[in-house]
Amino acid sequence: MNEGLKFFRGGIFSCEGKYRHISRTISSTELIIVLSGELCMEISGEKIQALSGDALKILPGEPHGGYADTDSPSFIWLHFEGAAEYELPSRHTRPKSFNRTVLLAKEVLHYSVAKGYPEGITECMLRALLAEICYEGEEDGSLIASIKEWIRRERTKQITVAELSEVFGYNGDYLNRLFRAKLGVGLKQYIDSVRLDTIKQELLSSGAPLSEIATRCGFYDYKYFLKYFKYHAGMTPSEYKETYYKAITN
Repeated sequence: MNEGLKFFRGGIFSCEGKYRHISRTISSTELIIVLSGELCMEISGEKIQALSGDALKILPGEPHGGYADTDSPSFIWLHFEGAAEYELPSRHTRPKSFNRTVLLAKEVLHYSVAKGYPEGITECMLRALLAEICYEGEEDGSLIASIKEWIRRERTKQITVAELSEVFGYNGDYLNRLFRAKLGVGLKQYIDSVRLDTIKQELLSSGAPLSEIATRCGFYDYKYFLKYFKYHAGMTPSEYKETYYKAITN
């Protein structure tokens, strides 16, 4: 299964302060997964700004190095050989599931130094990592439907893109792009639309004070609740109720 695939070495690099990757050329393939911060890399003359969640592939013999200083980056680096081209990501990619990608990369590092495991297990984990980076994911419609249902259930709470990213195991930027491509709005915009509809339903179906409605809808700062509603609805909660009841009585 792992014929030809050979892991050499790897590690987790972390820097406090300014950092610029050294310029060099190596004989193995290198995979870099950015954990935090950013890397400004030039690979065979192509300048790439890699952010947290990105993966970089450097092929054997490709000259590469940093072209600018960045602040306190951290990344996983892996050197290996023998992976077929179709098993590798493009030079600069963003895996759909950052959490799973990082977990598998750390498993590669773990098995590369652990004793007592069957021979070749490190390469098995490396192949799983490469497959994860290239993974196209489940059907987009199914993923969107699952996220929409989760948002619906949790609509009275303050939901963030970061929280959804952690719950579903997909990079937040990817989820934003997916929602924009399929629904025409970004994920945050969709969350805000559901939250606004929830507030409107509470305003029209409940005689509770506005402060209580704010709390029910996940707002613990009443002034922020008023500001949020006016920004998204174009009027205050009281004006919205007044406009609605005028409309149905006319």
